[in-house]
Amino acid sequence: MPGYMWGPDRRLGYKTKEVQDMYATLKGHYDGLSAQKSLDGLERAFGETEARGKIPLTKEHICFMIHPKVVAKELAEYSYPEYPLSPLVDHELDIKSSSTSNGESPTAVPRNPTFVPDRFMNTLTPIFIIRNPARMIPSWYKNISEHFGGTTKDSEWPFTASFRWCRIVFDYYEEYFKAHPRAGFPNLPLVVDGDDLILHTTDIMEQTCDLIHLDSSAVKYTWETGDPYSSWPAAAAPEDMKTPAVRNVIESFGGNIARSTGVVRDDKVRFLWGFFFSSDTPRNACTEIR
Repeated sequence: MPGYMWGPDRRLGYKTKEVQDMYATLKGHYDGLSAQKSLDGLERAFGETEARGKIPLTKEHICFMIHPKVVAKELAEYSYPEYPLSPLVDHELDIKSSSTSNGESPTAVPRNPTFVPDRFMNTLTPIFIIRNPARMIPSWYKNISEHFGGTTKDSEWPFTASFRWCRIVFDYYEEYFKAHPRAGFPNLPLVVDGDDLILHTTDIMEQTCDLIHLDSSAVKYTWETGDPYSSWPAAAAPEDMKTPAVRNVIESFGGNIARSTGVVRDDKVRFLWGFFFSSDTPRNACTEIR
């Protein structure tokens, strides 16, 4: 995400003054964060994590992984531009051996819609969390209009306010696992309903862990509150975070979740009429409607 928005392979489509001002502030910190460097860093982190006997977990907005050619084709009716992106090289930094064929026939694998190399994509255990569009779209519009100066008329809007990218990657994995079933994992790819995850957090997490052979007793549902400015991914220098525009974005997208103390809601919320949830949806981010 940081590379998509601010790096040398920048593809963020908003051209507003708000975005240009943030770009001028943050650009110097992300000049070297190319898509290739991001992939290398992710693979290296996977390899180091597994070397310690642990299982790596990564989370990303799928839309930022889709190949620009696929995006331009899918959004042709909106005249969405095809951003240039050099092919990524799989340096295989997550594995000890360079032998990665696994006996798989390339003809049996559907075309990968992302720019992430096939070999790395196919080692992952994909879990999709989907949200109700009636909640997600207004939440996203509120944030981009207030902090990016964006509107529904911007070319970026049909790209970010769409669920098609999630569907495209799901279809890829569904076909892949049909052709190459993974022993002991008959339910891949997994799909988790976001509303179920909020309403029945413990039950959903236990079921998910059972399906992918993890110990559900290790899941943490509560934690100490934190500072959003110290936990922001690939954070820029603290002095740059002091600019009002950057601080507002960090606060909007990460403030509630950083200051939260858990994800299991209090019983009393069962008796409220309804809720509005922000994009990060911790338990203390719900607002009662009277």
